[in-house]
This record gives sequence, structure tokens and C-alpha cells, in this order.
Amino acid sequence: MTTLSPLPSKRLYNLDYLRGLAALGIMAVHLSTLAVGPLSTQSFPGRYGVYGVSIFYILSGLTLFLVYFDRMQPTRHDLGNYFLRRFLRIFPLLWLVTFLTMFVRDIVPSDAGLFYNLTGLFAVTDRHGYIAAGAWCVGNELIFYLFFPIFVILAKKSRLAFYLLSCITLIVYLYFAFFRLNPSVSYLNQWLDYINPLNQLFLFLAGFLMGYFFHKKSFPAIVSPLCLAAGLALLFFYPAAINIAAGIPRMVFTAASILICFAFYKTSFRFKGFSDKILTTLGITGYSIYLLHPLVWYTLLHFRFHLATMPLIIICMLITLVLSYCLHKFTAPFSRPHKNIASQ
Repeated sequence: MTTLSPLPSKRLYNLDYLRGLAALGIMAVHLSTLAVGPLSTQSFPGRYGVYGVSIFYILSGLTLFLVYFDRMQPTRHDLGNYFLRRFLRIFPLLWLVTFLTMFVRDIVPSDAGLFYNLTGLFAVTDRHGYIAAGAWCVGNELIFYLFFPIFVILAKKSRLAFYLLSCITLIVYLYFAFFRLNPSVSYLNQWLDYINPLNQLFLFLAGFLMGYFFHKKSFPAIVSPLCLAAGLALLFFYPAAINIAAGIPRMVFTAASILICFAFYKTSFRFKGFSDKILTTLGITGYSIYLLHPLVWYTLLHFRFHLATMPLIIICMLITLVLSYCLHKFTAPFSRPHKNIASQ
């Protein structure tokens, strides 16, 4: 029988900061999109709505590396322990949000569609068939969880095979960016290709590689703020065409996302007091914030809250934050024995 053994209790607060800020920013952008329509990709919010999710993927690969790489062996116990943790992390909230979304939005899926949503298999079998808004991202994450033990085992047993797989993953990423996705057409009009797990896997691997190459390396204090400034400058100012998820813009904004993650990973700066607690809490509840905010929005509309756009967005954000915090406090006793390095 697989049991949950303790994981290292030390947290990297800086990754929590970034995860929390990413969740908050994505929520604001998504709610604005739901209220007024897609934001311009020439604006920072419009770009962040796309690449904030990329930051999530990079952070996921990085934090899993930090938690598991040194301790994971290709044994039934270690692999069972890993997959059990991933199950408890993802599925309970996914199930809850899926059923509530069906109720609020009057969705009646087929038996197969419901099965795919409850198992996460929609990411492979029916990418447009996810029920909960934003669940496509969760489906991709589940695919990445399957790749993670392979990355670990190959990195430990055969560096050549690991580097080969990394190169193949990058080539697939480049294939989508330069051949599969049309740079002159919005990524929203190529949604199924954009959300393909193979189009996102390199982002997860980039986080893994960040830990693999730099975990035990230190850098001068100036490196982190320079990387952060460079990443934000690219997101703000790089001139891009219609599709920021294809071609050269894809490469530039991917590099920006990696630079931002690296900056937070290697920073030595930490807030104190209330600011630290707020940012850390946002990071811990980031997954809940991501999945809950569309549900809260549709629930407000379902009960016909007729308010101006901005007040409705603010109310939705506040309700989402409160619910996410309450959900965290409710589930904390179950997760306390296996805290890990960041809110993963």
C-alpha cells in the first residue's frame, strides 16, 4: 500500500510570490476578457493572459524538480507516492469545479464527456471537451506529471537520453510555433492546436531544466533584478503581430517567461510581515484561484447580479480570494504531513 511519506518542509517563498502574482494577474485578465471580450495582444494585460499560464507551467516543472529530484527512485513506492500526491493535489478541486460548472451553466455532458473530464483524459481524447473554464490547463498539467518521472529517471540514469528527449521536446515546441500555428491568425482561432499538451510541454521542461542546471549555483545579487527587468521589458515592449503564440514572438515571450521565473527563483529578497503573508497565501491558493474565478463569475451572472463591469469584476475577485483561502484552510489538515518546497 502506498503511503504519503514526509517531504522537505522548507519553502521557497520567492516561488510562492510569483505563483501568487501570476494567479492574481491571470484572474484579472480572464475576468476582463469574460466581461468585455479578448484583450489586445499589443497590451501587457493581453500578453500576460497568455504567458501568465506559461509561467505556471515553468514553475510547475521547477518546483517538482526541487521537491522530488533528489529523492525519487524508479521504485513502486516512490512512483506511487508521487502519483498519489499529484492526484490529491489536482482531482478533488477539479471534480468540485466541474460539477458546479455543470449546475451553474446548465451543461449536460455525455457519459463519455463526463468520464473524460473526471479523469483528465480530455487533454488527450477531446481537447475542446473540457467543462470547467480553464480546465484545459489542468489537463495539460496532468500530462506533464506523466512525463516528470521519465525526465527524472533519464537525467539520473542516462544524460545522453535525457538531453535527446529535451531536444525532441524543444523541436516539437518549435514545430508548433513555426509550422502548426499560423502567425497571421489569432491563437484563439487555432485554440485546439494552441492548447495541445505537446505545444506546452517544453515550458514545463524549461522549469525542470532550470532546477537541473542551476539548483546548486549562486549568482550575484544584481542578476535577479536584471533578469526580471529584461523579462518584463520583453512582455511590455516587444512588437508582435496578431498571434503572439507563434513564430518569433513565441520564442521572445517564452524567453521572457523563463527570465521572470529565474529572477524569482534566484532572488534573495523577501518581504516582511503582512506583505509576505499575503503574497505567500496567494501562492499557496494559486491553483484554487485559477479554477474558481470563472465559476464565481458565471455564478454571479446566473443569479443575475446586474452591476457595472468593474464592480462586478472586483466582487468576483474578492469572492474568489475568500473562497480559495477558506478552501486552503479546510484542506490544510489533510496536506500538512506532506508540505513541500513551494505551493505545488
